[in-house]
This record gives sequence, C-alpha cells and structure tokens, in this order.
Amino acid sequence: MSRKSPNFTVPIATGLTALLLTACAGEPSDSVVSAAAQEGPLTVVAGCEDFAASMKPGGDVPRCEPGQPAPKPLAQPATIVMNLPAGFEFGAPWYWAKDTGEFAKENLTVEIQNLPSSDAYTLAAQGKLDFACSGPNAPMYNAIAQGFDIRWVTGLTATPDSSKSGLWARKGTTLKDLEGGVIASAAGAGSASVYPVDRMLEKAGVDLSGIKVESVGAADMKQALDSKVIDAGIFLDPRWVPLEESGGYEFLGSTTPPGESLLGCIAGPSFYQKRDAAVAFLRATSRTINTTFAGDYHADKEVVGRLARLLGTTPDELVKTPSLVFDLLVRSETSTGLQKTYKKTKALQYDELLPDDRVIDRTVLEEAHGVRFAG
Repeated sequence: MSRKSPNFTVPIATGLTALLLTACAGEPSDSVVSAAAQEGPLTVVAGCEDFAASMKPGGDVPRCEPGQPAPKPLAQPATIVMNLPAGFEFGAPWYWAKDTGEFAKENLTVEIQNLPSSDAYTLAAQGKLDFACSGPNAPMYNAIAQGFDIRWVTGLTATPDSSKSGLWARKGTTLKDLEGGVIASAAGAGSASVYPVDRMLEKAGVDLSGIKVESVGAADMKQALDSKVIDAGIFLDPRWVPLEESGGYEFLGSTTPPGESLLGCIAGPSFYQKRDAAVAFLRATSRTINTTFAGDYHADKEVVGRLARLLGTTPDELVKTPSLVFDLLVRSETSTGLQKTYKKTKALQYDELLPDDRVIDRTVLEEAHGVRFAG
C-alpha cells in the first residue's frame, strides 16, 4: 500500500520498557542537545526569506523557493543514519533525496533503516541512530521524562482539507454520541492521533477521560466498527477511502490537520555531535520538499511513478489519497496539548508536564534556513 497508518502497531508499553532497560535513566545533567547551537542572530539563507512562519497551530507551512536552501558541501564526508518504517509515504523526501543525489550534493551519505519505532527510540537514545521518524506518541514523552537525551527536532506531515484521514463512526453517529463509549487507534491511548480527537470532543462538550481508548490494528479497524466492538475509530491514509466510498459511515473530523504536524522526527546525541552534518541533512531535506513536494505532487505523473518505485507500491495506489502536506516545523502549543491528552488517557508515566525545551529542539532546522522561529 502507498500509505500505511503512521500510528505504527508496535506495543507501546513494550517499546518503552525496552528503552528504559537499555538506556540510562534520570534527568540529563550534561545534555549534548543544543550544546553546539549557533547563538545570536542568523543570516537568512537566500530563497528562504519566507521560511519563518507562525508558531501557532494552524499557521502557514514554512517554505523556501524551489532549489533552496542551496547545497553547502561539507568539508569532510559525513554519514547520517536514520530510521523510516518501510513503505510509508511520509518518508518520501528522504528516499527521494537519496535517490536523486540531493544528499550527495552536501557531501553527505544517508543510511536508511526500517526498524519499529520502539527500537528506533532506544537506538537514538544510545547514540546508535542519528534521526528517526515516528509520531510524538506517549512513549517518546515517557522516555524523555526518564532522562533520555532525545529531542523532537522536526515536524513531518499533515493532510490537506480534501483528505478524510481521521475519526470515523457508523452512519448517523455524532461526537456527542461517543460519550462513555469506546474509540480505537492503531497505537492505542498513547497515539498522537488521539490529541485532535480530544479537541473535537471538547468542542462537542464531551470529556475524553470518560471514553475508553483501545488499540486496534489498522487492518482490523473496520471490522471492529462494523461489529460494534468500538463506537468510532481513527482511519488514516488510505484506510478511510473504502468508508467514504461505501456511504455507510460518518466522518467526524480530521486527525491530521494542516498547520500542525502530529508526525515528527526525533534525534539523539549522535545527531548533535556531528552538527554540521545534521544541518546539511535538514538543508537537503528541506530543499527536496521545496522543490518536489511543496504542492500537489500526486498530479505529476513523473514524480508519482518514481516515488511509487521508491516506496515499493504502484502509481494507482499512491494517488488514491491526496498529496501529503510536508511541514517541518513543530508548533509551539502542540507538545503541551499532546501531554494533556495523554494524561486523560493515562498513557503518561509522570505527573508534571514537560516544558518545550525538554522535548523540542528547533535549532538545527533554524540554522539550515538562517531563521529564528518566534511566537
């Protein structure tokens, strides 16, 4: 399939337990994160004058001109090892940049591994993996609270308004009807997709704390809904398409809203220990997005054909759903909102919410574009 659910069906508790057992816990006293950050004002990179965007959720997606930021080859060759679960369309910029030589223009080699997100968290915390993409799910927060030196460094994707990736229920169901019921996500109560559901319910006067959030695999979600095991489920690309085509289901709202990426990528100590390479890596990533994936790339047959080959799918399968919106900026209120939701679902293993500077680091993204994000 062209797009699998980004809420990977790895056991959340198991993944976190593995992380806690294999990396040293306790609040870090000598974090390498941001230690080498460039201080003071930055010089805006040519072609990226409009990259700075509102930090508020729902703001514009920051973009540079096509072909920008331009390559600045490293003086010495370097390697970045990253993790992307195989076949997911949100990995398009990295597969594309590797295939088209954008990383090579930076004198950079990028090795892509395909591991479960639970393994990726562990390896990043140990400094054995530089960069890993997943959802900012509850296990990430629990790991950081335990003292693991990893940070959420970039956003990733959202979907356009034309997408119906989100919360679905049986025909005639309203958000109010979910009060006291059961909803499901592929990654359960610790899934980032539950956060926008929380906001939907709140607007409808329903408290998520009174709803049971179950873990149901994406392939089994429709059957669970049809058999009334659950009252609603989160169906992401392309799982929602058959529901819309049948006409027998109710779309209650998007869980991948534009202007706030609820997927993202984390980095560990090794990423920051080779900071110049890290900046080059995000520079090439952004350049690839600005050049190839800034608009409706599904309308370009050449792009679709090449991307389908890289993802191991077919062009027809790829275009069943709208083009993704790639958005590298982690917004200012998102992390706190996610944690508040996870407290309601009892997915957090700590009490006091973590501040943004314990969770998020935007400095490498800022240096790649010569901007400072504010407000």
